[in-house]
Amino acid sequence: MFPENEIAIRPEMGVIEPLGTQEFEVSFSPTKVIQYLLKPELKYWANRRDVHASHVRVISEGLQAAIEPSSKFVDFGSLKE
Repeated sequence: MFPENEIAIRPEMGVIEPLGTQEFEVSFSPTKVIQYLLKPELKYWANRRDVHASHVRVISEGLQAAIEPSSKFVDFGSLKE
């Protein structure tokens, strides 16, 4: 499974009323340069005795990237208004 800081879903819980919509955000921040296979499941029901589920297959690849300045101080010169 993924460490807590790699994948996040916001909001974590919610209720979608009949004929309603709900927006949510999924963020994935890999910490390793490997391929990831995610199989998220969305469970939904009209009543709790009749639960259905939909599955999605997501393949993602973690990449290593960094931005580092060559110097801690950069002189941009004078600024004109």
